[in-house]
Amino acid sequence: HNSAEFIQPCLESLARQTLSKEFFEIICVDDFSTDNTVEVIVAAQAEQNNLRLVCHSTNRKQGAARNSGIEEAKGEFIVFVDSDDFLRLDALELLLSAVDGETDVVVAQLLRVRYDKPYKSNLARRRISNGKDVSAVSGSLGWYPFCILIRRDTLYAQNIRFREGVYFEDIEFCIRLFLACRSCKVINDQLYYYVQRDGSTVNSISEKKLSDSAQAMANVFAAISDRSDLVKIFSEKANSWLHLQATRIRDSGNSSEIRTQLGRFFEGEISKWGVADKIGENEWKELALIAAGQA
Repeated sequence: HNSAEFIQPCLESLARQTLSKEFFEIICVDDFSTDNTVEVIVAAQAEQNNLRLVCHSTNRKQGAARNSGIEEAKGEFIVFVDSDDFLRLDALELLLSAVDGETDVVVAQLLRVRYDKPYKSNLARRRISNGKDVSAVSGSLGWYPFCILIRRDTLYAQNIRFREGVYFEDIEFCIRLFLACRSCKVINDQLYYYVQRDGSTVNSISEKKLSDSAQAMANVFAAISDRSDLVKIFSEKANSWLHLQATRIRDSGNSSEIRTQLGRFFEGEISKWGVADKIGENEWKELALIAAGQA
């Protein structure tokens, strides 16, 4: 959506993949952009005959855009790339070469970078620790769908899709995927460049995002409700993740009055979605104080 300003490195990284173009397709889903994103993609199509453009008639957000890509995809495997990020030039070749018999998912490493101001590159170390299922809910495999090779049949067999019309739609998707797949392999190659921007979803805050973050945690708890071992592990991780949202309120630059208001709203949403009893009463009530800068 409205990616004309920064989509070119992404498109170039796909056009220059070492994997032959006959072995993969590029599906660009335009989520009703109001800038010239479509024109940029159409121009790229002239040079990339494996590129297809899908256009939404309304703005449906990231989850719906990725779901549209899943429905359009014809290949055996799927890889998601956000429009402001880009792949290492041998990424697709290395991801495919890691697949063996029953491998449904291959997870590679990503590097957080930015180019508009000084920033220390940050490697996200994804790994399997204490088994695939524990790694799914603990976050050690990552709760973002970037730089993951996914067997398409797994998504259809388990009816795994992104939630639509919400933020933080990728948390439940990733956890359900890792739990459902037959085999998940992690490779240490850094194949994805995750570009950091001040205006991105994870770096801004609103009541909508706070509500969606609480609901994301609630949905995961519901999905693993029959696994008490996983619920205990996820409770600790959910508490840490919700604390992160509270610190984003605190550090948002808003007035103390607005921060207090957002903190109380956040506290109410955590209660509303039934997450409060999962993370503990003390931790739940502390979130509003953190948001207001009082803890």
